Amino acid sequence: MKNLNKKNNFPVEIIGAGFSGLSLAYFFIKQGYPVKIIEKTQRVGGVIHSFSAENGAFLVETAANGFVNSAKIEELFQDIRCEMIFTQQTAKKRYLFKAGKLHRWPLSFYETLSGIGRLLWRVLTGTIKPLPEEDFYSWALRCTNKSFNDYLLQPMINGIFATATEKLSAKLVLKSLFYKKIKPTKGRGLVSAPLGMQEVIDKLKEFLVTHGVEFIFKSEASDIKMLHNSFLATSLSSYICIKNHSSNSSTKQTEFALSNSLIRATVTYSKVHEIDGFGILFPNVENFHSLGVLANTKIFPNRGIYNESWILGGSEHPEYLDFSDDKIKELILADRARVFPGAPCVIEHFFIYRWKNVIPEYNLALDNFLSSVNSMDRVTGNFLGVLGLSGIHERNYHLVRNFVKEMDQNKD
Repeated sequence: MKNLNKKNNFPVEIIGAGFSGLSLAYFFIKQGYPVKIIEKTQRVGGVIHSFSAENGAFLVETAANGFVNSAKIEELFQDIRCEMIFTQQTAKKRYLFKAGKLHRWPLSFYETLSGIGRLLWRVLTGTIKPLPEEDFYSWALRCTNKSFNDYLLQPMINGIFATATEKLSAKLVLKSLFYKKIKPTKGRGLVSAPLGMQEVIDKLKEFLVTHGVEFIFKSEASDIKMLHNSFLATSLSSYICIKNHSSNSSTKQTEFALSNSLIRATVTYSKVHEIDGFGILFPNVENFHSLGVLANTKIFPNRGIYNESWILGGSEHPEYLDFSDDKIKELILADRARVFPGAPCVIEHFFIYRWKNVIPEYNLALDNFLSSVNSMDRVTGNFLGVLGLSGIHERNYHLVRNFVKEMDQNKD
């Protein structure tokens, strides 16, 4: 899909200018389609934003700090002329908290042997696939063991889905985690741009504008009507609102439309014991306030003075979204005191971002909803069984490829 010289007269309208919409427009432009993007806010990128703080002392990311590399992500960076940077050596160290200590691997020899053994048995006997209506916690107990769930799978899942495994559809979670992407050629792992994710968004928008994409801002979802050439790149709630408005139907936002809110607080310290790796995940059973913490300057190079990003909220603590900044600071300092007892810790700079209903809850109700929808071929976003920027980008590639194939067949 590299034919930028091909011209198509069929105009495409994309509703939503978050990364999902920009990515979709990118693939349509590469096929020569004229594109118009309609956005309810005044800017592109959705929750993704980054900026240099305190006169360039450090970089603040408001949401995702990178992409999981793939061939399509490499192609994107090349097309928009954005330098791709990889994580540092220190980022290879990732920690989980268990029984008062940080661990690279939190399970005992017996727990590891038992969990892997049960998993292999399920693979060999062909019983690894999720059962109908099976939640992820039940799948984890059936295919591994409780320690695997509590101290390995649950904190990892929290870092992606921000939801307790008991509330998640095993089918949807495993589909998202193992969504197949075209392998990269430059290296695996997390990648970003020298100036952060905002640089990627800015250069992607510049690429789209250069190739004729029209942007229309400040359009409310209730004012938008789906046309035959429309593609939705919105949140689940906006998708339902627009579909109802366009078809005069009344799809109700019930359990399948649940979404979790998150807080991302970036902190610097005048005194602190630094985390010597990528970050720390906190298992739910350890009763931390936070889901985890990222040591930003240990992940990508040239991120300035030492700073951390603490992630709070999710399915277990939706009330945190309404807490004051000072209260969030208290929670962070309390969690840090448990990780590094007795170590000095004085906050110097504090930037907080509250994202309401930002991550769809991949529960059984959403699974049933997606299975019952007749056609989702003109929809993209993070609620369609693929969570994560790279997975969404890959899905958009296939969505556009299939659409082009369908249009070519109709011409014949």
